[in-house]
Amino acid sequence: GTRSDGSPRPRSHLSSDTWLCRRLPFVHALTRLVPFAMLLVLGAVWVQMSSSGIFANHPRLVLWTLGLLFAKLVTHLMVAHLCATEYHPLRRTLMPVFYFAFHTGVLVLLQKQSLGIDEDVILIEFFVLSLVTHLHLILGVVSEMKMVLGVYAFSITSRPKKPTPP
Repeated sequence: GTRSDGSPRPRSHLSSDTWLCRRLPFVHALTRLVPFAMLLVLGAVWVQMSSSGIFANHPRLVLWTLGLLFAKLVTHLMVAHLCATEYHPLRRTLMPVFYFAFHTGVLVLLQKQSLGIDEDVILIEFFVLSLVTHLHLILGVVSEMKMVLGVYAFSITSRPKKPTPP
């Protein structure tokens, strides 16, 4: 493919060369929704199966945590789109989603039996982990963008040009 200016799009190592992408492009596109669907379902299961009524006790913290996780997924999607690269939703920075999945799985397996697990502490851990990983992503994106564009972050002035030798 080419960009609007006619230059070729950069290809990632898994772009359109995989069997799934060539044979079943719609299914390939749907696989990119797996983390979003997983987070939505796991969030609903966690809120419903919580033995301590976590959403009733801390509604804002639950919504902030889930919102940060969704925002992280969407930010990765937007950056991939802006850079004209393929979106790879399963990455190591999605650790909070897998941590969340583990916790929800334990709740489902134990069928709300309390084993001394303090869900308030787990919620705070989820929130802090989600916040730290999202801030790390944002700082990394801003840092790379300012280097590529040759500007200062959060400033209107541009960097002084290096003098060219005569």
